[in-house]
Amino acid sequence: MKYTFYAVVLSFFFFAQVQAQPGDDYQGRLYRLCKVWGYVKYHHTAVSNCRINWDSVLVATIPLVKAATDSNQFNAAVFQMLNAAGTMDAATTQPVLPQVNVNTDSSWIDDPYFSPLVHSQLDYIRQNFRPHDICFVRNNDFSDSTITGWLVFPGDTFINITSSNPPEPVRLLILFKQWNVLNYFNPNSHILDDPWDSTLARNVLLVANASGATQFYKAMIRVVSKLDDAHAGGLTYSNHVAFPGGYYMPPFVLSYIENKYVVVKSNDPSIHKGDIVDSVEGLTTMQWEDSLRPYISVGNPSVFHREISWALLSGSNVTQAHIVYTDSIGVSRSVIMDRTVFFGDWYAFKNADTSVEFKTIGCNIGYVDMGNLLWDDVQTMYDSLQNKSAIIFDVRNYPQGTVFEIAPLMFASPKPVANFLVPDVTYPGGFNWQTDSFGVVGNPKPYNGRVIILMNEETQSHAEYTCMILSQNQNVVKIGSQTAGADGNVTKVHLSEDLNTGFTSLGTYYPNGVNTQRIGIVPDIVVKPTIAGIRHGIDEVLDSAIYIACNTTGVKEIKNNPDISLYPNPANRSIVVSVNNSKGLLNLKIQNAFGQVLRRDIIDGTKMLDISGFSSGIYLLSIYGEDGVLLNTIKWMKYE
Repeated sequence: MKYTFYAVVLSFFFFAQVQAQPGDDYQGRLYRLCKVWGYVKYHHTAVSNCRINWDSVLVATIPLVKAATDSNQFNAAVFQMLNAAGTMDAATTQPVLPQVNVNTDSSWIDDPYFSPLVHSQLDYIRQNFRPHDICFVRNNDFSDSTITGWLVFPGDTFINITSSNPPEPVRLLILFKQWNVLNYFNPNSHILDDPWDSTLARNVLLVANASGATQFYKAMIRVVSKLDDAHAGGLTYSNHVAFPGGYYMPPFVLSYIENKYVVVKSNDPSIHKGDIVDSVEGLTTMQWEDSLRPYISVGNPSVFHREISWALLSGSNVTQAHIVYTDSIGVSRSVIMDRTVFFGDWYAFKNADTSVEFKTIGCNIGYVDMGNLLWDDVQTMYDSLQNKSAIIFDVRNYPQGTVFEIAPLMFASPKPVANFLVPDVTYPGGFNWQTDSFGVVGNPKPYNGRVIILMNEETQSHAEYTCMILSQNQNVVKIGSQTAGADGNVTKVHLSEDLNTGFTSLGTYYPNGVNTQRIGIVPDIVVKPTIAGIRHGIDEVLDSAIYIACNTTGVKEIKNNPDISLYPNPANRSIVVSVNNSKGLLNLKIQNAFGQVLRRDIIDGTKMLDISGFSSGIYLLSIYGEDGVLLNTIKWMKYE
């Protein structure tokens, strides 16, 4: 009964999706052929035990299906394919069902388009299928360090296809392989925007009719985009086709801030932090978004804009990018820059700060950069920070796996941190639950202070799982913005020697049943960078965390009273505080991010305050009535 809630929810979402309605044409016949071929591949005992070369049977069948002029000829071709599978072993036991049946619906077999002979053979397979070892798919036992991913495909023949532009039957074979792997082993199929059946129906002709390697690759990544999975997008690539642009960039990095693509790092003197890119190659950033959206697989808008931030700049080596941008004083400028930085080097530059693993900051609180902290230094880190009133864990990066050693040091006792929906490789379409727990009984030195976790759209996969584990500490606050929503271990699929893909192959849930795929880790307090903060080198997310950590009374209420205002914001040498309505004498207080009170004053109406002696950073200005009641708190930025 432990997983009844999950099963009910998953079943509801699965059956609520509208299935595709194939027609009586080549598109509809290919759609049905894909489902039949994949079903037999994983359920028929002779085929699923690799006694038949099922790939070659499909390649021989596709021309017959293409030549079919009516349903009778189509069914004759499918019947011939089914006969090639040989005799299905009769079942002698009762079926044992997995805990969750997300992708096991076989009602499509009853499609009246199938002839009685075809239906009878498919129904016999359905009635006699029992869970068994399948040669095409295995759980990875990790005995071979060169084979990565949760699932592996030892009995498949993906690598036998060498061309980047194979003939139509082989292109369709590649698509059918991919679609059926995802159909039966994707634990997140119930949360797709479009049903997976519909994706097949809408794209099968694009693959069949693709002319040239680029068109074929574009057709395949259109299918991948419908997985709504950032892992799938990142793992899909061709060895011969670079789309949308290539793997080289000019020497600067963009991030999506305040609905604009903003330079956040630059190694070129012609463009600076805080500059706003308006167009690339004559297309506005919005036009680039619209044109690339069908080819990008992501789960939520935050990671979509993250992907566009690099796609805008990408191209072939030593090509030139024509960029129009707006500088910090609002002047539109144009520059032509060489794309000379390879993606791997560009990514390293994007995440170049590796100088700090952990340190003490602010009001004697701890800070840990999870992207830099190494396994060998975990115990030293904990010994140094254990007695701090708060520890900030920065997970706006990709961690080193150290959370698995941190959790037992911090947790007072064992705690469940996640439930995983795991593919059942003996029952295609079925899944079972697995619980992960961390901690030790009788931990003598658990952490009792406040834990603050920083996150953003760069927080993906293991980084998101790191946040899930750390959030099981007591007195936790998560600060930042929505994460990538691609949690769970991945599976890599080599569709051919040229084409690779993959997907998130574990469904990841909090212990209370809340899903993380696509949603990501939700911050308790949303804090996003601003263009002003980027221009002046201020980390507003970290400063907000420091303020919370340094105020022992908890997260102070930020009021928004329109009668009280502060300008300019950000400010350099002075600020003006204005009270629009007469409220008598009011008390004013300015605090820095550490919670230290830097100034107290009295205000009645409008007052200019000299801030030239303040250092760059985030500050809070609070206004209180004569009775001590808080009227307004304004967060503002000082820059030098």
